[in-house]
Amino acid sequence: MAIRLTKKNSVIFAVVIVILCGSLGYLVWRVNQTNQLSPEDSDAGATVPSGCSSSATVAYSANCLDWYAEPGKAAECRNNRSGCCGNKVQNGCVRCQCCNGQWVVGSEATGCSSLCSNNGGYGSCDDVPVIKCTCQSWSNGCGVNCKFPAGVQEEVNKKAQGTCTAWIAMCNVSDGSYTIQEYKPGHPCYGKKDECKNPYAEDICAPANSCDGGSWITKPTGNINYESDISFSAKAKDSDGIKKSSIVVKMGDTTLPVCTTGTAVDCITLVESSTETTISGNLSTANKRLSPGNYTVSMSWQDSKGVTSATCALSTSFTVLPKQTNPNWQITKSVVEKCIDENTQEPKSELTYTIVVKNTGDGVGTISKIEDVLDTKVNNNFIQTSTITPPGQYSDGKIVWNYTSNPLSFTAGQARSYIYKVVIEKYSFGTYSNVVTLTPIGSDNVIATAHITADCEIAPPQEELPEGEVPQTGIFDTTLGKMILGFGLIILGVGVYNVPNSTFKIEERQYKYRDRYEKKVANR
Repeated sequence: MAIRLTKKNSVIFAVVIVILCGSLGYLVWRVNQTNQLSPEDSDAGATVPSGCSSSATVAYSANCLDWYAEPGKAAECRNNRSGCCGNKVQNGCVRCQCCNGQWVVGSEATGCSSLCSNNGGYGSCDDVPVIKCTCQSWSNGCGVNCKFPAGVQEEVNKKAQGTCTAWIAMCNVSDGSYTIQEYKPGHPCYGKKDECKNPYAEDICAPANSCDGGSWITKPTGNINYESDISFSAKAKDSDGIKKSSIVVKMGDTTLPVCTTGTAVDCITLVESSTETTISGNLSTANKRLSPGNYTVSMSWQDSKGVTSATCALSTSFTVLPKQTNPNWQITKSVVEKCIDENTQEPKSELTYTIVVKNTGDGVGTISKIEDVLDTKVNNNFIQTSTITPPGQYSDGKIVWNYTSNPLSFTAGQARSYIYKVVIEKYSFGTYSNVVTLTPIGSDNVIATAHITADCEIAPPQEELPEGEVPQTGIFDTTLGKMILGFGLIILGVGVYNVPNSTFKIEERQYKYRDRYEKKVANR
């Protein structure tokens, strides 16, 4: 059967043939290549520093003081230390001559502190290949310079039992004696227990019960004004609950009692729950102020099982400042709405603002400015400038009472009021918010705000009658009125109907009179 290939199919067929031929050629070439494999680990030689050898049977020189065990003979060396002596390797062992004849093998020496003063030109033991040795001369060293007798591990375990701390056996290299010491910060082997490999034991335990702790809710601290109220509150927490009778709160050296009926200051209130107790109290109120000075409040407690700890205690310090003898400023702002022409088509809302500035301190004070920033919806024509309390001036959306050149003085307790009015047209009804700022001399600015919604009632618009419709007068809107109108029209119709007859009779009567008169004249 003949196969007809289009031009496109012919191109695709040729590309496929080229790819297959190339792949087959690469496969044939790769099969005939020489094997190139990575060497096995056993084939790779160890890197040895210049002048050294990995064979322990070679003595380097008279100055070579660092010796090492033959590869694979560390255990044999460890078991035959007594046979190592002189400047030779015996039974695969090594000795470091520079350290009082004491010697160690391999990782047993890691962590020891003193190295030989002369390392045979090799730098340090870390530079010696195969198994490293470290010389040391501690009299009570970290390492295995002594051979501990049997039972030392059990002795260390017993020592640690029930202590919740760690213990380690230490040897004396001079006579082979040993001691069991607490393993804690400051110990020469602290942080090196895994390196020393001395008999070691720890008793990781927790007390049968502990006091969980507490936290402040309201903590008086730092400098506090004489006029300020001072209180405190904290939570004593424990999963077992808190022993109420154990709670002690002191201010200085004075223990604060539990509040009773009628007492509110210098006493404590306790609110208990299953796992915590809230401790609170008042130290200074308007009725009883703390004298100026430094104070410390401390508290402690036990859990319901009588356990306490440093975590079951809280403390804080604060200072009551001297009584203020300076001015203290207060500013308030209020607004009242009055509706003008309410329930008409054109009502207006008249807003009267009142600003009150008062010196609440106990000394004379002065101010330099009062600035009232109006709502952005207020148009200039809304402001009733004639109502502004002098010397206030309105400009650019705010009213300013400026006393910069001549500060205004307030005696202690004195107050002054500032008033102005704003009239809002109906199309601008809505919520208005104003902010007034008082600038005293010698203290921070004081701010007050006022918010109001202008919303006077607007009468509903009158309905327009359809074109051509006669408006109702209201006279004949009722049924009785309509009946009266009907009877009137009937009577009017009858009258109109009888008018011609009446006229005819009158004329007829006049005619008779005239005829009678004429006859009288003729007879004469």
